[in-house]
Amino acid sequence: MNEIKKLETVIGTEDVKLNEESVIEDLFEQTGNFFNDVFIKSRVGPNTKLNHKKISSNKYSISIDLEDYILKKNDRYFKFDKVTIGLDILFDKESIQFLRATKIKLGKKYDHPFVFNDNSICYGGGLRWRLVGVDFGKKYSIKTDEEKNNAAWKTCLVLTEGAKVLHEVHGDQVIPVNNLMNRFSDREICKNKAELSGLIIYGAESSTKKTQELPNSSNLYIRLDGAFANKVILAKRVPETILSEPLDEVIRYMCNPTSDELNEELEDNPSSCYTEQEVSTAKLFQEAFDEGINSPNKSFEVQAISVDGNSLIYLGRDADLKTVTLDSKRSEILMEEHIDEGNYNLIDLKGTYVSC
Repeated sequence: MNEIKKLETVIGTEDVKLNEESVIEDLFEQTGNFFNDVFIKSRVGPNTKLNHKKISSNKYSISIDLEDYILKKNDRYFKFDKVTIGLDILFDKESIQFLRATKIKLGKKYDHPFVFNDNSICYGGGLRWRLVGVDFGKKYSIKTDEEKNNAAWKTCLVLTEGAKVLHEVHGDQVIPVNNLMNRFSDREICKNKAELSGLIIYGAESSTKKTQELPNSSNLYIRLDGAFANKVILAKRVPETILSEPLDEVIRYMCNPTSDELNEELEDNPSSCYTEQEVSTAKLFQEAFDEGINSPNKSFEVQAISVDGNSLIYLGRDADLKTVTLDSKRSEILMEEHIDEGNYNLIDLKGTYVSC
């Protein structure tokens, strides 16, 4: 009888282990889906590979292999070798935790303008992670499919943020760990060699992305992200005239998922920028916004990311949103980005639902 009980205990324990492994494998599978569908296009090169492995009973490592790449600044070209970056995740059946930010996974020192001697990456303080919407050490539930999707999305965000830093060429106002122009002369190659290498060339003349004129208003986009709304960023193409509209009307426009002249693809198109999940999120924004405006105990505060990406510009909250306009802060918040061979004018808004 005792032997039977022991056998049942062993079998039960194995079943639990198999179930746990199934949950974490599902999570990594969804992470891979997001990575291949979204992040591989917007943040890393097309040949980037995603990997994961088990380190201990409740600890996993997830990483990506970055290909050789070139940084360009002031018409000078610097070639950097391929490298693996990754992060460690704690798993406890119903949740995951990100232990720390993505770092270099290499047995030796990786020389780079934004990499420290211990191979940790310089992210410029905690503001970046507040913008990304990730708290290290916080437990993110994975009990439901929606929570798994949220955790998988955040895993991609944390992982690829490291690639984003390695591939960025910052302006002179951002202080690197090592100066690119002086410290890495041994990596410099000529323009012709760089262009014939077939490698992706990252960089611009300056990290300041101001633009006072909008040559093509159809390329003006606003993105709205809310800390209370988890992961989804609402993005819409907007007319230039919207910059002169009261900010409360801008928020309401962003929260309207129906199609219009500039966003015809929104209507019943699952591959549009407003998916079913995003429509749901838009409703959360709208509800929070209305409650903030009308409630003495709740507020809806709006900030915008500065053109250099290093700070938040306060725009207003509640009743103030009826009088402030984006045009009044245009020089501080209107950015120009080059994405997929096109130039886009962008304003990144952060909507936060807070208690008074």
